Amino acid sequence: MSLVRKTAIQWMAGGSLSVLAAWAAGAIFCDSPGQLAWDAARGIVRRADDVSVQFRSEGWGLSRFGRLGVSAVPDIGKVSRPVVILWGDSHMEALQVDDSEKPAAQLDKLMGGCAAEPRAIAVALSGEMMADYVVKIPVYEKVVSCRGHYIVISDLEEALPDQPGASYAKFRSTPVLAIEHSSPGVVSQARTRIQKLLRNAHLEFVVPLHRGLAADFSGRSFLARLRFRPGPTPDMPTVPVDPVPPTVQAEAWRFLLGRLAAQTTNPVTVVYAPRWPRIAGGRVERADPSCPPLATFAQSCRGAGVGWIDLTAAFLDYWDATRRFPRGFSNSRPGEGHFNAEGHGLIAAAVHADLVRRGHALHAD
Repeated sequence: MSLVRKTAIQWMAGGSLSVLAAWAAGAIFCDSPGQLAWDAARGIVRRADDVSVQFRSEGWGLSRFGRLGVSAVPDIGKVSRPVVILWGDSHMEALQVDDSEKPAAQLDKLMGGCAAEPRAIAVALSGEMMADYVVKIPVYEKVVSCRGHYIVISDLEEALPDQPGASYAKFRSTPVLAIEHSSPGVVSQARTRIQKLLRNAHLEFVVPLHRGLAADFSGRSFLARLRFRPGPTPDMPTVPVDPVPPTVQAEAWRFLLGRLAAQTTNPVTVVYAPRWPRIAGGRVERADPSCPPLATFAQSCRGAGVGWIDLTAAFLDYWDATRRFPRGFSNSRPGEGHFNAEGHGLIAAAVHADLVRRGHALHAD
């Protein structure tokens, strides 16, 4: 055998084994592509039907989505019990934990799971803001018998107009306050097909490769962000957003909350789940140093007939009692990122307490 042929065979064998090793490791340790769908009949963006999402970069979760992209429910149209719907962004989508640890599942356990009690379901999608629920609440109320809505937020910016992070429905302030629905262009059909192919072939290792090589929001590629010295990773630049004057904030909140309340005859409640306590500067920071105007927002909620639950005290009490954070995982920074199972449990407990207080929302007619 010639040297050239022998070398070629060695290269081919080594390359094949490397790809096989990457494929096997990726199937276990990498995130699977999250497949979105444009629902033309309803005019919304949601998770595709009947998909499973493996999440490993933060936490260690496996999520299954059924019809209309509802987590852990194979067919929402076949749910016979009345439901309580939990709304939110990636914090409520909770890809970081298994379905049994998500807030809807934990709330179901607290409610006992009997036929006389409502069932909790979560309709959540990464990137959503409060304007999205103005669009989606009527859509899902046509499919299920609903008893109440709980919208979980971690930042008051989710209720402000003109936010650069708004991915789907747009809350505009000019020329007048208005909410624009999502459009089909939000979801790339070609990207959806590629994601489906990657998921079906268990090519999870391709996902972080694509994310790394693609340009990020700052316009710098992965290669430009490489560093060859020890120390912390430099903070990525953020997109500057002009502060919204308090009077404009209050007007925008009244408009948005009023639109939310007008979409349903069922109770609507906003649940504030803050990013504190967390570690900052080598110590535990117990409150948001920016002092968000929670009292003003709560007053706006009451004025619109929307409920308000503030979990700041519950999160601090949990930290004081257990020295554990509601956010963070063993493979991420403690106190930061998305909620862990304990954090979801605190949210579920607060919603359950509110349902018990309401009384009438607990039982079917």
